[in-house]
Amino acid sequence: MNHPYSSEEEAALSAFRARDVDLTREDTGFGRALRDVVIQQCEGLSGRESFPPLLSGRSFGAGSFARRTLCRPLDDIDVYLVLDACGAPMSDDRQTYRLEGSAAGPLASDPSLEVDGWISSHLVLGRLVSGLWAPPVVAEQRGTVGMSDKGKSAFLSFPRWQVKVDVTPVLWATNFVNSIDRYYMPQGRGSIWWKATNPKEDQRRLSEQNQLQGGLLLPTIRMLKWWNANRNGGRLKGIHLEVLAERGLSLHYLEGVAQALHMAFVAMQTQLERPCPDPTGLGPPLDCNLSQVDRTESTRAAQRAHLATIGAADRFRAGDVPGGLANWREVFPGL
Repeated sequence: MNHPYSSEEEAALSAFRARDVDLTREDTGFGRALRDVVIQQCEGLSGRESFPPLLSGRSFGAGSFARRTLCRPLDDIDVYLVLDACGAPMSDDRQTYRLEGSAAGPLASDPSLEVDGWISSHLVLGRLVSGLWAPPVVAEQRGTVGMSDKGKSAFLSFPRWQVKVDVTPVLWATNFVNSIDRYYMPQGRGSIWWKATNPKEDQRRLSEQNQLQGGLLLPTIRMLKWWNANRNGGRLKGIHLEVLAERGLSLHYLEGVAQALHMAFVAMQTQLERPCPDPTGLGPPLDCNLSQVDRTESTRAAQRAHLATIGAADRFRAGDVPGGLANWREVFPGL
């Protein structure tokens, strides 16, 4: 069945994506290479000079760059360093799990990293920040090292490339019955505790739905992220917006980005009225820190965008291409 969105409409959105939204092939290649170099060099430092010990070959890229939902510019890359926790205990959901690791080692036996018998996320993160000054890529590119404002990760900042690599130490627990693995990251703000996440599950789920929807989900999300940053004041957190789009479009057969955006803006208005649970089931609702003001303003912005897409579709159907483009420019200026 043909949808009411014209080929001219799709072509205009596609050109805008290529010019202003999607990362270039060169950006993507550079980002992957930098991610891999950081992981390789950190693994080379593993266990040396107080650098936290890592499980070889287990660290991975995460975040919107790994999920292919990052829109321009390429300014942030996430890396999860999987620590060798040597079977140390982790308390979670009133249960105690054994963390991955091959044998007793420094992370589980170093008293300077423990508080009341538990591995302290804040102390491990501090040790990581100190150790990150050593990798050659930092020195050669005059990079800087620090701890994030929220105290959940370290960062490597490279002014030459205008890109920052966030490096998060995580503990890994696996072999759950009828459940996904857990990657415990620092809770932040000086806390000794860790919180459960699974970015691999987020990536798997999103990639699977994108394939089921003909490869149209990810470009639609990138367009929504551009809209959020440029027309909604960046009020919605990236992963929250992704899940809103994923859920809002999950029951639809997508035939084009124009159609998908239209339906996403419709669904967003309803979804923003209620909490957005973490799809992995491991963390709090994704909108737990969204203020009522930002929730209300985002709903209004989605409503304005929806009305503009209706006007664009009507004008394109009537053969008024300039008028239809004018409507779309209310959502994406410069289109």
